Amino acid sequence: MSSDLASSKDMKIVLSGLDNAGKTSMMVVMKKMYQFLEDVSNLEPTIRIDYYQREFLGFNINFWDMGGQEKYRERYLKRDIYFDNIDTFIYLIDIKDEERFDESIEYLEKILKIFEEVQYNKENPIYICFSKMDYDQAFTEKPEYIKNLAVIRKDILEKFSDFNFEFFTTSIFNIYSIIKMISGGLRKFIPEYEALMQFLMEYSEKNNFDQILLYDDTGLIIGEYSNSLKERKPQFYDDIISEHLEYHKRIEDEENKRFRYTRKTDDDMMDVNLRFTLPIVNEDEMEIRNNYYVSIIMDKDVGHKSEWNRLELVKNLKQKLKDIITQ
Repeated sequence: MSSDLASSKDMKIVLSGLDNAGKTSMMVVMKKMYQFLEDVSNLEPTIRIDYYQREFLGFNINFWDMGGQEKYRERYLKRDIYFDNIDTFIYLIDIKDEERFDESIEYLEKILKIFEEVQYNKENPIYICFSKMDYDQAFTEKPEYIKNLAVIRKDILEKFSDFNFEFFTTSIFNIYSIIKMISGGLRKFIPEYEALMQFLMEYSEKNNFDQILLYDDTGLIIGEYSNSLKERKPQFYDDIISEHLEYHKRIEDEENKRFRYTRKTDDDMMDVNLRFTLPIVNEDEMEIRNNYYVSIIMDKDVGHKSEWNRLELVKNLKQKLKDIITQ
C-alpha cells in the first residue's frame, strides 16, 4: 500500500482524526505561513474531504484533509479507497481535549483495521500528532501535559504493536513544529537525501554553525542539521526558524526579487539568510526556475570570524538539489 513514487512522482498524504483536532488549521498554516490567525478562527468544519496540492522537489504532493465529524468518519470506514495508496498518514489528537482521548484511540483502531485489509506497508511510519501543544501552556501545565502524552503514547504502542509509529507535538503558533513533521515524512521518499544530509552535517560542523536549514519556496524543509542546542529552551530555535519561514514566505508572495542575502545579530546569536534560484529543464524541455532558501544560526562571535563562502555553499547545494530532482 504505497504509491510507486519512482515512476508516478505522486504522493498522497492523509490527515485524519476527530473533528476539531486541528487538521484544517494545520493546512491553513502550511499554505500561508503568516497572517493566518483570522482564517483559522473563522474555519468551518470540513465537509467530507478538502484537497490541497503542492510541488516538492519534482513530486506532486496531494494532501487529503479528512473531515472529522462522526457522519463522515463512518462514511470513510465503509470505503477502503480513502485509506488506500497512502504514502504518509498523519493522525491528529487534540492534546487539550482530554475527554475525547478514548474516542480518538477507538477511531484510530478502526482505521488500522482497514490498513490491515489493504495491506498497509507497516515499515512506513504512522505519524501521531499531538496538536495544540502550545509552549506557554505546556510549560505552565507541564506535569499534566507530560502525563497525557505518556498515557496516550503507551496506550497506542501497546494496543497496536504491529505498526510503526512516530510521535510529534505541534502548534499553529509554532510554524516550525508543523513544517518539521510534514517535511520529515516527505524526505523519506527523496533519493539522494542521505548525501545532502551528509553535506549539511559536514559543512555545519566545519564552520561551527548551530543550525542550518535548506527549504523550498513553499516553506517545506528539504534538509536540516543541528550542531548544538547550547542548553537553550526547545522553543528558542523553533521561534527563530518559524520567523525565517514566515519572512521568506512573505518575500515570495511579494515577489521581492532584490532579496539575496541578509545577516543580523540578536544578543549572542547571528541569523544568516540567503536565497538562490535553481533552473531545471523538465520532461517537456521547458526551463523551470525555483527559489530555495538557506537559514543559518550561529554564535555571533563565530559569525564575525567565520570565513565560510556563501557562493561556494550555494554551488554545492545546487548540485545536490539537481541530483535529487533529476533522479
